[in-house]
Amino acid sequence: MARKGEGGFKTGTPIEPDTITEYGRRGIQAASTHKPGACHVFRHSMATAMHENGADLTLIQQILGHAKSDTTQIYARTSFRKLLEIHDKTHPAERKEN
Repeated sequence: MARKGEGGFKTGTPIEPDTITEYGRRGIQAASTHKPGACHVFRHSMATAMHENGADLTLIQQILGHAKSDTTQIYARTSFRKLLEIHDKTHPAERKEN
């Protein structure tokens, strides 16, 4: 039987949530981002990407399992790049006459 934290890829046994977090932490550290890593980083990135590509916040809330929409809004912050893109497309001063 595998010891705690050793299940999964090599043994074919179920892995524990802490093991997934550890794999994520090691991967992020190996990428030299100088930021601590955990599954939370992947949840935040997924929620942000889905929101930027048009997913409704209520759908993202259900996927993440949040009871309150306020919590989901923290995960689904729109990136500055996306804000500039929307501004350029929709602000009257930025619209070009055709």
